[in-house]
Amino acid sequence: LALANQKVGGLNPCDGTADEQKAANVNRVRELLMRDRRLPVRMMAEELHILREIVTEVTELSHPPYSPDLAPPNFFLFPELKSALKGHRLPNISHVRAAVMRELKAVQKEDFFRSLQQFSKRCQRFIVKEGAYFEGL
Repeated sequence: LALANQKVGGLNPCDGTADEQKAANVNRVRELLMRDRRLPVRMMAEELHILREIVTEVTELSHPPYSPDLAPPNFFLFPELKSALKGHRLPNISHVRAAVMRELKAVQKEDFFRSLQQFSKRCQRFIVKEGAYFEGL
């Protein structure tokens, strides 16, 4: 009977369904992450008194692995910077940083917006192709 009220992995078996408790733990982890995104899994689990596996399940990113087909800077930003800085000799890293910042500030909002729309189209195509490689838009 003493075990009936013990929390197992942050769940109290007597309080609601497992799904409700899991949702509550997910929310607690997310709230903690909003306060400090640099906390290691171990510390979050200790602070919330739940199993590390639960924290890990919540904190793992659910996105496809890196795909060059989907990287917006490869299609928009890097070519813009490359063409703007091509042929310029910059004496040191501070000059490189200043030149890059100047060029970034010169990019129009509409160009960024257009690149994000194209990125959205690439993402949709990636989903339709079920992750297979494709070229072009």
